[in-house]
Order: sequence, then structure tokens, then C-alpha cells
Amino acid sequence: MTNIVLTPLKEIAQFIYWWLFFMPKKIFGWIYNTVLAADENLLIGETIRLWFAIEPMFGDYNWQGRIIGFLLRFLRIIVSIVLYILIVVVGVAFVLVWLAWPIVAVTLILQIW
Repeated sequence: MTNIVLTPLKEIAQFIYWWLFFMPKKIFGWIYNTVLAADENLLIGETIRLWFAIEPMFGDYNWQGRIIGFLLRFLRIIVSIVLYILIVVVGVAFVLVWLAWPIVAVTLILQIW
């Protein structure tokens, strides 16, 4: 008799754990992996190092090349930071939607009845 009652409760508890803890952890892992993959292409650390060293771009070692390199690397750093923030904001919004969806669904069902 106890198995008939406890087994469904155990399954419900596992589902709630999966919904509230396991999937958000996986989504945050996806956010982390996406930021790392973006960093492989954007190389913000290398760009900042070269920006502080005021290294010229394309081997143009006169003052115009240094100014252009400084400005282009500055813009690249700004764009990279904006992309990183965008990835994190989209991921966190997805987690919040994921966690709020049961509340929204129950509210909509209760409004229909």
C-alpha cells in the first residue's frame, strides 16, 4: 500500500528537482560554454593586452597606425563586452522564463475555468 502512495510522490519530487535545480544548472552551463566559445573568436584578453601596449595594427608603425589600432581595438573591446552581456542576459531571461512558466500556466488554466 505504501508503494502505491510513495512512488508517485517520489516521481513528483524528482520532477520538481529536475525543473527547479537541474535544468537551470544546465542552462547556466550553456551560458558559460557560450561565453567561452565567443571568447575563442573575440579574444578580448589579447585585444586588451594589445590595446594597452598601443601596438599598431597591420604593421603600420607610424603615429597614424597606432591611433587607428588604438581606436579599432577600443571599439572591438566595447562590442565584445556588449556581446558577452547580451549572451548572459538572454540566458538569465531564459532561466527566469523557465522557472516562471508553471506559475503562468496554472494562472492561465485557472482563468479559463
